[in-house]
Amino acid sequence: MSPRSRSDSVPATASGPRRTYGQQSLTERREDQYRRLIEAARDGFAEHGYAGTSIEDIVARARVSRTSFYRFFSDREDCLLAVYREGTERGLAALKRTARSHPPAEQKVRAGVAGFLETLAADLALAHVVLIDIVGATPAAEQARVEVRRRIATVVEEELKESGLWQGRPEIEIHLVALATMAGIAESVAYLVATGGLGDWRQAVEPLAAFAIRALTPPAGAGGA
Repeated sequence: MSPRSRSDSVPATASGPRRTYGQQSLTERREDQYRRLIEAARDGFAEHGYAGTSIEDIVARARVSRTSFYRFFSDREDCLLAVYREGTERGLAALKRTARSHPPAEQKVRAGVAGFLETLAADLALAHVVLIDIVGATPAAEQARVEVRRRIATVVEEELKESGLWQGRPEIEIHLVALATMAGIAESVAYLVATGGLGDWRQAVEPLAAFAIRALTPPAGAGGA
């Protein structure tokens, strides 16, 4: 089912007196409930997987009611997708920040890899959901993963085209190189997350950056005339 818009659940309070709960307005209370649910779902999925985490588990962790859960999410899958979106948007934001910078190409690749790793390492439970628990969870989850891969590949493709190194090469080749490079890094980082190795993320920057540089460098003579 489609994710429910938070604006439908958290009412505007621009006019009229605001209802308050203790020291919180209704909007603040709803925001707090939403945040607690997202964090509870993140921790539950990371610890027990999607199949092993029920709505009852989530609301118990969040200390909110089932009514509050359904105010924000249509079902458990909708909640999973919301957690996944939060994690991937953080990663995409880090990648785009690097893309907007202007260091030499290899330094830019290293900065992109470092930013990706640092973002994931800052929230290991969220990293677990984004890279491991989402995989194969539901058809909608797989579709969300396809869309995220497309968005990341688009950023990488734009960088490759701007570099001029791939000038004259077929669009499909550039697209697949971007996808394959992204997938190789993501799979390696998923292994680090699964084995508890992401805590030392700085040690992974250089080997992953070296891999990305090799993968994103066209073979000699590959460029256009």
